[in-house]
Amino acid sequence: MIDYEGVVAVARWDVFLSYRRTDAAPAVALARGLERAGLRVFWDSNGIRPFQPISPAVLGELAESTAMVVYYSADYPSSNACQAELTAAFLAALRLDGPARRIFVVNPEAGADHVQPVELRDTRHARAPRSPDSLTALCARIAAEVAELDGPLGAVPTASGAATFVGRFTELWRLHALLHPEVAAMTAPGSGAPVVLLHGLAGIGKTALAAEYARRFASLFPGGILLRHNDFTVPEGSGERLVIIEGAAPPAGALAELAGHARVVVISRERTDLGMGSRLALDGLSTEDGMELLGASSTDIVEAVGGHPLALRELAGDVETSHHTLLRTPAEALPTTTVLLRESLARNDSRDWDVLRALAAVAPAALATGVLSADTTVTRLHRRSLVRTVDATRIAAHPLVALLLGAIDPDPSRAAAVRATTLRTVLADPRPSTSDRRAVEERKTAWRLQVELARRLATARLSEQDVPLADTVAALHTLFLRARALMRDAEPPAGEGSVPELALRIHTHLRPVLSRWHPLLDGHHATRPQHVDPRSHERAWAHHADLRASLRDLREPLTGVLAELAVITGSPHGLS
Repeated sequence: MIDYEGVVAVARWDVFLSYRRTDAAPAVALARGLERAGLRVFWDSNGIRPFQPISPAVLGELAESTAMVVYYSADYPSSNACQAELTAAFLAALRLDGPARRIFVVNPEAGADHVQPVELRDTRHARAPRSPDSLTALCARIAAEVAELDGPLGAVPTASGAATFVGRFTELWRLHALLHPEVAAMTAPGSGAPVVLLHGLAGIGKTALAAEYARRFASLFPGGILLRHNDFTVPEGSGERLVIIEGAAPPAGALAELAGHARVVVISRERTDLGMGSRLALDGLSTEDGMELLGASSTDIVEAVGGHPLALRELAGDVETSHHTLLRTPAEALPTTTVLLRESLARNDSRDWDVLRALAAVAPAALATGVLSADTTVTRLHRRSLVRTVDATRIAAHPLVALLLGAIDPDPSRAAAVRATTLRTVLADPRPSTSDRRAVEERKTAWRLQVELARRLATARLSEQDVPLADTVAALHTLFLRARALMRDAEPPAGEGSVPELALRIHTHLRPVLSRWHPLLDGHHATRPQHVDPRSHERAWAHHADLRASLRDLREPLTGVLAELAVITGSPHGLS
């Protein structure tokens, strides 16, 4: 029942079961088990066909349910209806006692990376039962926790998505998590500032994603949602606010002040350094989502443009466009996309053009970074989303760049010469020399160290005051052990800037800090009274400020090592 204000007064259902139609068999078994545990369970026995919107009637049943149980398979995130159910439950739970208490995840997969939002990966998360006994135990546990909840979820103001918006549910939830770092810090560590740089190739859908987030999560921002162009002033009024900024990146001071009054999304074609916050890179749609956007086409067309949304929308206007026609006259088939890409390439210098020409010559294959001998250029192009890192030793042009480069290139004769040289170099002797093999191994080792260093720096957040010292020290200790293991297994350092020397440098920076502070911090935590929470006990420590200062001093040298590793690998992974 719902009262006159639209707030559900009495729960009709204990549990709303959300599942993908392809998972009907295990989901129904779960529903029956929940019923045997004494719960009133709603599930849509008819299911919802792919791409169908969720009906108001089903949302009404959700509003009259106390909690949601999600059978979260790998297919679940790609269902529009499932995402609408989950988003509605999530927003309703935020208004009550939180999603961690109202949403239960049952995961049949080996990993949990597909589970979004990230808060649900740890709390109320259970593996799918494999036997009748485990099913009974799981349902009994859910029943016991639902019994502790008061009242139903209730209705929430939910806005339907834009008709042209397809897929991107993982990116929507990731954007939400990065804008609320105080909630998702334990599961998806990042910067503590509620600022996100949303970056990617022109036309990739950055503004569309930000607008879709604003539509779907509008109820979280009663203070308003502002779309601006190069305007970094603090908005007037009160209440939670979202500010979306297009154009030039804001000055650091203005951004810091704005972030103190609102959650901020900065949209850029480049992976620029904002000096705070987190980054979210946007790439092409999956083949499945691209097929939906086209309406009727072929897998070849989607893959030919790398899932690029604007290019796919242009192609959708003529469903008879063939793969052959697209490859023969791409600029004519994609006029708007070509204009945007030409704008992005206008800043190229001669070295940028040559690297793109070489990559386009072998597309869709990748080139070993050693063939290019242009590490800094590759890093710069990677920041602009024009090239992709395939693995530790290979890079490739974005499919759309490779497709349209010939029509945009200002110097066709130079392009022909670079193409000939590239193919001659690649095909001349496919057998790598001993020095080439050593270079490949060095890049692989550098890549492993770069990923590890970037991950631990993201977790440690050395300049952030709100990160527990214990978490920061633990992350650095793990990095120290990995660097020491690499030093043990590698050859002696061959010189400054070699991978073993960089590992030694990490080891040298971390050892004195950890040797002094790790045992002292552990000893302090061992004295914590039971009635005092760990964070408060940490802040009361006499050496709290001293350890913070030592950790801040590590940021510059460790970031410097990360930059040197990026030159070796040709990837800016982990750099601001």
